Parts: sequence; structure tokens; C-alpha cells
Amino acid sequence: MTFGNNTYYRSRSKRLQSSFQGLLNWLRTFLRARRRSISPQFLLLGTLALFLVGILCSQIIYRQVRVGRVRQEIARLEERNHNLRMAVNHREVKVARLKRLDRIQKIAMTQLGMVSSDTVPVLEIETGQWAQLSPEGGHSP
Repeated sequence: MTFGNNTYYRSRSKRLQSSFQGLLNWLRTFLRARRRSISPQFLLLGTLALFLVGILCSQIIYRQVRVGRVRQEIARLEERNHNLRMAVNHREVKVARLKRLDRIQKIAMTQLGMVSSDTVPVLEIETGQWAQLSPEGGHSP
């Protein structure tokens, strides 16, 4: 198959022309066998019917191509949706891990220097007010 001198296209054209000639010869022998000529109205009607069938076939092919493209788009969007759901689940697990009380208490004690309420004693004064004892032994109102 050489493209420079178009031998491929010439041979293809000759094959199509010979198959078309074969079809015309068959049609001629068919008409001679029936010993009837085709009226122009019948020929026009046949051509119109063939044209309409061609349009119908092209519409069917076009719709099948569109359906294929829409299915590809649906598959792509479903995969993206799945990936986004996985990311959301991962974030929810991470948030739940970060919200644990023991983790928050550990950060408060180590990084912020807070003290647990269990280690600081609290005394009730007769006036009904609460006082907290400082670690040095005194109390603060």
C-alpha cells in the first residue's frame, strides 16, 4: 500500500466500480427476466425509500455513539464520586481520632501546661463559695 502514487486508492476504486457494475448487471438480468420496465415513479419511490433508510440507519448509529459516550461519562463520574466518598470517610475517621477526649487532655497538659482537676484540691467555705487551693498550700477565692 503506497500512498505516494495512490495505487491503493486506485485498486480500491476499481474494486468498488467492478462490484457496482456487477450489481447493475444483476439488476438488468432481473428486469429482463421479468420482461417489464421500471416506471419513473417507481424508480423515484425506490430512491426515496433507499434515502430514508439511509437516514434512519445514520440516526441509529448516531444515537448508539451518543449512548456510548454518555455511558463513559457516567462511569467516569461514578469513579470520581467513589473517590470523593473515600476521601470524606478518611476525613471523618481523622476527625473522630482528633476529637478523642484523652488526646485533648494530653495536649492540654503537655503543650498548654494545664492541670487536671483531680490534682488540685477544692474546699467549700461556709459562705457557700468555693475556693481552690493553690499548689503552694494557700487558697484563692
